[in-house]
Amino acid sequence: MIDKNKLKPSLTGFGYRLTDQFYDVLIRKFDRQRRGQVAFDYFIQCCIVLQRLTDVFRRYDTDQDGWIQVSYEQYLYMVFSIV
Repeated sequence: MIDKNKLKPSLTGFGYRLTDQFYDVLIRKFDRQRRGQVAFDYFIQCCIVLQRLTDVFRRYDTDQDGWIQVSYEQYLYMVFSIV
């Protein structure tokens, strides 16, 4: 099982720089047993989702400054390309 104290350095090691609040969101999203921990298979799923979301974001972040501006329809395309 992976708790927040293990999740943060693991994802940081993959190059993600996220806030503590976002790690809480990830734990809530992928903690199927509601124990504040993520099973290894859900950790893998979390990593895959993060990578896919990051890939889509980077397509729109053409100047690589960490910010994008998209229309509502572009946003929907982004979301539906992942779902």
